[in-house]
Amino acid sequence: MEMAFLQAFAVGVQGVLDDVYHCGDYGVGNTPVSEDAGDADDDVESTDEDVESTDDVASEKDDAKDNEANDETTDSIDSDAATGADIDSTTNTNDSEVEIDTDTDTYNDTDDKDDTDESFPIEFMHSINPEDDYNLKHASKEEASHHMLESNLISLYRSAHTCGKHKLQIKLRSRPISAEIQSLFVLPFLTRKEVEDNVALKHSYRNIIKALHQANEERTVGNGRELNFFEMGNIVAGKLDEMSEQQMKRRGTDDGIMQLTVVAQVAIACDEVFVVRDRDTGDVVQGDANEVVNEVTHLVRFEIVVDMDSENGTVEIGSWQITDWDDLLDGNTWFV
Repeated sequence: MEMAFLQAFAVGVQGVLDDVYHCGDYGVGNTPVSEDAGDADDDVESTDEDVESTDDVASEKDDAKDNEANDETTDSIDSDAATGADIDSTTNTNDSEVEIDTDTDTYNDTDDKDDTDESFPIEFMHSINPEDDYNLKHASKEEASHHMLESNLISLYRSAHTCGKHKLQIKLRSRPISAEIQSLFVLPFLTRKEVEDNVALKHSYRNIIKALHQANEERTVGNGRELNFFEMGNIVAGKLDEMSEQQMKRRGTDDGIMQLTVVAQVAIACDEVFVVRDRDTGDVVQGDANEVVNEVTHLVRFEIVVDMDSENGTVEIGSWQITDWDDLLDGNTWFV
């Protein structure tokens, strides 16, 4: 189980970073950003003539690039001497690299692909720019969300980014090395999805506690004593039976399948390199300026839905989903 938690954490962290900063990978980041970018969808009209014209232009551009590449190989020294440009920076077509003019006293930040380390399952480097906001605006939840992450956690990171600065460069490398369960409990006959569809179900367990208090008060007034553990157990068992019946009615099937949710809080120890720099000045805004590996422990909250067949007792286990880490969402609870 430890390996499952470590893998889920690695995939989840990488997923939310790619979701927030690399929406272009989901097919929504290829539109150029302008002041009227927000209205772009309303103004674009597609016709056959437009497509043909675009193909012609693209073909001309490809021919021009080929000619330019040939000229560059035969006369690269003269070109570099005249422009003062670096050969690598002029021929590199990697979109993730950022070159800022050093003549304007700004921080020069290049994503060095040779600096990657495969021993870090989580590896992310990105210079924030206004295009990220445009991509997020046009990225639907289905396109950009990762199944390992609960939607509220993704929304938190999205909103934090769109309200932040556009002059930051983020670097994160993380290697999860161990996982230790801090707590684990079961929520029978209720799932997060059911509560999202019917918010009244959120108070299902609170209603059981209220029923206990009410029965205890009635017993105290009538007999002068409180409920014993056996009596309280009978009341709770009866309420849970009602919840199971109500859940099967909500499902609208007679397959006898009941669902429960398992919630686990896990301390995940990681070796991490983390630093956030101001792109204009190069100053460190957050993290370690020396980019050394530090030992960090994250408290991660996982959920999994389990299907139980009431007729034959078989169990089908779902997939772990991250619902919170480091209490960013105060646990992201949905059942109280």
